[in-house]
Amino acid sequence: MANSGITIYQLPANTVSSGDLMVIVKNANTVPAHYKTPVDDVAAAYNTVSNAAIVIFTANTPANSAALSISQGVVFYDNNYLYCSTSNNVVKRVALSSF
Repeated sequence: MANSGITIYQLPANTVSSGDLMVIVKNANTVPAHYKTPVDDVAAAYNTVSNAAIVIFTANTPANSAALSISQGVVFYDNNYLYCSTSNNVVKRVALSSF
């Protein structure tokens, strides 16, 4: 099977509704396996996790704030900044520091 994947920057923004399906990628750094799962199952699993958090697994540094075609609400990071798309194609960043 040829390599294939989903690039989040190419996906349109949308709302999630009960009954929708999500794509789950396991073993993304080795031999990826793709699965579909109902959004309701993910929400139920998330609600049972103590100290739940958003996890972004891969660092991503944009070339500049104008170089992206990105939907509002996308969040990413690198070693120095946390980036957030505050509206379509507008990315802002905040510096990270130790505490």
